[in-house]
Amino acid sequence: MGGVGGLLATGFYPEETDGKGIWQWAEPRCSIELPSGCTAASLRVSSLLTLATGRTLKVRIAGAGGRPLGEKILDGPPECLVVTSAEGGRVEIASAPAWSPCEIFENNADQRRLGFCLHGIDLLEANASRRSFSRLADYLGPGWLPVESDGASDWAWMGASAILVVPEGVRALAISVASPHVEKTSQQLEITATAAGGAVVARRLLGGPVESFVIRCEGEPFVTLVASRTWSPSEIYGGDDNRKLSVCLHSVFGMQTSSTFAPLSFEVELTTRCNINPPCVQCYPRQGPKDTEGRTDGEYIPPGLDMPRPLFDKIFPTMQKARVLSLHGVGEPLLTPLLRESLEKTDPSLTYRQFNSNGLLLNQRNCEFLIAARTQYCNVSLDAASEEMFRAVRGEGWPIIIRNLKHFSEMKHQMQVSHPLIAINMTLMKVNYREAPAFIELAREIGVDRVIFSKLEPADDYFMERKGLLFRYSDQYIDISDTSFRDTLKEAFRLGAEYGIETIAIVPNIFG
Repeated sequence: MGGVGGLLATGFYPEETDGKGIWQWAEPRCSIELPSGCTAASLRVSSLLTLATGRTLKVRIAGAGGRPLGEKILDGPPECLVVTSAEGGRVEIASAPAWSPCEIFENNADQRRLGFCLHGIDLLEANASRRSFSRLADYLGPGWLPVESDGASDWAWMGASAILVVPEGVRALAISVASPHVEKTSQQLEITATAAGGAVVARRLLGGPVESFVIRCEGEPFVTLVASRTWSPSEIYGGDDNRKLSVCLHSVFGMQTSSTFAPLSFEVELTTRCNINPPCVQCYPRQGPKDTEGRTDGEYIPPGLDMPRPLFDKIFPTMQKARVLSLHGVGEPLLTPLLRESLEKTDPSLTYRQFNSNGLLLNQRNCEFLIAARTQYCNVSLDAASEEMFRAVRGEGWPIIIRNLKHFSEMKHQMQVSHPLIAINMTLMKVNYREAPAFIELAREIGVDRVIFSKLEPADDYFMERKGLLFRYSDQYIDISDTSFRDTLKEAFRLGAEYGIETIAIVPNIFG
């Protein structure tokens, strides 16, 4: 709370503390004063009234002359209340209903009339649009949770509302977002984007998986995103992550007339063909049709196509300007000549090039090429630490992949190069998570640089039988609060630290 005193104009009680945090209670009517040049702020607020009684607390925001700037229902726990005002200056905030602690708590003599509780204020600096915009974090204004990363890509969670900074000269923002809540529960979630003056510039009803849409913002210093609902990971996956979230932001691309502007991140699916057939049991995009009970044919082999040449030629100039270029999707990138062409014709000094692979085609010729092309990152999905488990979830090819990875690591050592960074990945499911410590042992044996553990993505349910395994997708979700799971993953991390292997878990609050 340090430093916010000059922002609080009227209607706030003195600071209080319990030794762990500092807060200030707001009266039912209060105001803040945005500094000169500042037109947006994020107030971290909570509602004790809601937590104690379940009664909702509505907050209304108004600018100069009482002009409405928005309203919000507080859910109780601390959350971000984004305040924007194109003209800056005084912003009025009204809370209803007004309440007193003595009315809801026994033996409490506090008769003050209160609204919300203020825990802190974050301001959008006046010159934010002049940042370098080389990272996702540069686009983030007040209201976003801290950026998270798995080493290959970054993402940020949004609460009920948040601000995106618009770089100078940019006329539109193309953003990629996902909402696991929608995919898991089928409840609708709408994102509305408004300009600094309050005009709606985009509206999108989200479907769950990562999707992109464009926000018109020419001449605007920022845009405000507002979600129609929030959710907590604990509601869906269990555990103790009670953060109020709406969507996850994966990338922002500023579009302007200048050809020198580069997208921060660009993901391109060069092919949907794959050489693991039938597909891995957890690869939900490549499963066959389901019957009325949700059963799929465990031996189904899906069709696949490479990206059409006209489309590749059309988007390639943008690919060349990307800061991070991800050359993967559902298929195996090494199956298409477009991967080699993409790596040959992009500049590794300007673009970080990476791709995911199943490892079957990491032969001598391809490894030599990847090193010569100065490819920065190659992530191989294994999902198992034993051939038996590999056959159950992915199929045949274990000896080939392990031999390829060992040879690839040896080639790097012999050539005295550090690129590409080689990672192996395990998608954690109930059927395989107990092999996590052995997965670290395998990484040490192979000689790879990094190990990644990720959770199973939410998807429509299905089941199949293959090689003695009855696999139902929804049965494979792991409760991250499960003691056995947490202890197993902690042991894997302990081994990673002991062996000097970078180990990453894309699992929210696994050790929280």
